[in-house]
Amino acid sequence: MGFLNSTPSGKWRANWRDPEGKQPAKTFRTKREANTYLAQIETQKAQGLLRFPARRACAVRQARAALDGHVEHRRRRSAS
Repeated sequence: MGFLNSTPSGKWRANWRDPEGKQPAKTFRTKREANTYLAQIETQKAQGLLRFPARRACAVRQARAALDGHVEHRRRRSAS
Protein backbone atom coordinates (compact mmCIF):
# COMPACT_ATOMS: atom_id res chain seq x y z
CA MET A 1 0.00 0.00 0.00
CA GLY A 2 1.25 3.47 -0.81
CA PHE A 3 1.18 6.68 1.15
CA LEU A 4 1.45 10.44 0.66
CA ASN A 5 3.80 12.99 2.22
CA SER A 6 3.74 16.74 1.93
CA THR A 7 7.06 18.35 1.05
CA PRO A 8 8.48 21.58 2.52
CA SER A 9 7.80 23.29 -0.81
CA GLY A 10 4.06 22.54 -0.48
CA LYS A 11 4.01 19.74 -3.04
CA TRP A 12 2.88 16.17 -2.44
CA ARG A 13 4.92 12.99 -2.81
CA ALA A 14 3.30 9.65 -3.61
CA ASN A 15 5.33 6.71 -2.25
CA TRP A 16 4.80 3.00 -2.83
CA ARG A 17 6.70 -0.29 -2.49
CA ASP A 18 7.73 -2.37 -5.46
CA PRO A 19 8.05 -6.18 -5.26
CA GLU A 20 11.76 -5.86 -4.40
CA GLY A 21 10.97 -3.73 -1.36
CA LYS A 22 12.26 -0.49 -2.89
CA GLN A 23 10.26 2.67 -2.32
CA PRO A 24 9.82 4.69 -5.52
CA ALA A 25 8.22 8.13 -5.28
CA LYS A 26 6.82 10.78 -7.55
CA THR A 27 6.06 14.42 -6.66
CA PHE A 28 2.90 16.34 -7.61
CA ARG A 29 1.60 19.90 -7.24
CA THR A 30 -1.63 18.88 -5.53
CA LYS A 31 -2.70 16.22 -3.08
CA ARG A 32 -5.48 15.22 -5.45
CA GLU A 33 -3.01 14.53 -8.28
CA ALA A 34 -0.80 12.49 -5.95
CA ASN A 35 -3.79 10.48 -4.66
CA THR A 36 -5.00 9.76 -8.20
CA TYR A 37 -1.54 8.61 -9.28
CA LEU A 38 -1.12 6.42 -6.20
CA ALA A 39 -4.53 4.81 -6.82
CA GLN A 40 -3.44 4.01 -10.39
CA ILE A 41 -0.18 2.47 -9.16
CA GLU A 42 -1.99 0.34 -6.59
CA THR A 43 -4.52 -0.83 -9.20
CA GLN A 44 -1.75 -1.75 -11.65
CA LYS A 45 0.12 -3.62 -8.91
CA ALA A 46 -3.02 -5.59 -8.01
CA GLN A 47 -3.63 -6.47 -11.67
CA GLY A 48 0.00 -7.42 -12.26
CA LEU A 49 0.38 -4.72 -14.91
CA LEU A 50 3.02 -2.59 -13.23
CA ARG A 51 6.45 -2.97 -14.82
CA PHE A 52 9.73 -2.54 -13.00
CA PRO A 53 12.45 -1.75 -15.56
CA ALA A 54 15.38 -2.31 -13.19
CA ARG A 55 14.16 -5.79 -12.29
CA ARG A 56 13.52 -6.63 -15.95
CA ALA A 57 17.02 -5.48 -16.94
CA CYS A 58 18.52 -7.62 -14.19
CA ALA A 59 16.55 -10.66 -15.36
CA VAL A 60 17.76 -10.10 -18.93
CA ARG A 61 21.38 -9.87 -17.75
CA GLN A 62 20.99 -13.06 -15.72
CA ALA A 63 19.42 -14.91 -18.64
CA ARG A 64 22.19 -13.73 -20.95
CA ALA A 65 24.89 -14.87 -18.51
CA ALA A 66 23.21 -18.28 -18.17
CA LEU A 67 22.99 -18.65 -21.94
CA ASP A 68 26.63 -17.62 -22.41
CA GLY A 69 27.68 -20.18 -19.78
CA HIS A 70 25.64 -22.89 -21.47
CA VAL A 71 27.09 -22.10 -24.90
CA GLU A 72 30.63 -22.12 -23.53
CA HIS A 73 30.00 -25.45 -21.79
CA ARG A 74 28.71 -26.97 -25.05
CA ARG A 75 31.76 -25.68 -26.96
CA ARG A 76 34.18 -27.22 -24.45
CA ARG A 77 32.23 -30.47 -24.41
CA SER A 78 32.19 -30.81 -28.21
CA ALA A 79 35.91 -29.92 -28.45
CA SER A 80 36.96 -32.82 -26.21
